[in-house]
Amino acid sequence: LESLLDDAYDVVMAEDWGGYNTGAFFVRNSTFSHELLRKMADAATGKLDLARREPWYAKTLPFEFEQRALHYLTDTASWRKWAARSPTKVPRVDPAAAARTRSHIKVVPQCALNAYLVRPRLASGPSAKVAARAAYQPGDFVVHLAGHKGENKGALLDYALKHLAHAPPQGAPKCGVT
Repeated sequence: LESLLDDAYDVVMAEDWGGYNTGAFFVRNSTFSHELLRKMADAATGKLDLARREPWYAKTLPFEFEQRALHYLTDTASWRKWAARSPTKVPRVDPAAAARTRSHIKVVPQCALNAYLVRPRLASGPSAKVAARAAYQPGDFVVHLAGHKGENKGALLDYALKHLAHAPPQGAPKCGVT
């Protein structure tokens, strides 16, 4: 895990097909990180109330809660796409402020911090290549059961214990190595 850390960054996280994913990430104890987490909480539950569950929000904005707030604060490509669809409803942050925030975030391969046990169903295009690298493989360190609840999550954990809880085969590619 120490190989993922970098003194030049305050946050280390993976991206999936939608950009930054807050399912698992490292946050340095720093002034920047404290301020970022405060801004995320404020954006999610304060005046902007990005975490609200109104029907139009669920259909208009990607992600939920802190992940939605981070995409807003960093003005990601995903956020800009959604804002273009509803420019009067989706708030935007100052581009220079977003760039400063992004400069503190190191992105690592998805398999290092945020592999998915079940591959997302994507048709094709540039996201398909990212999704293909997202699947949890034997030897990966962290699996993220994003969005799974109740019996479904239990069934996925049972599957993982039966089929994935063993050492990777000899010669298997390591995370982040293509």
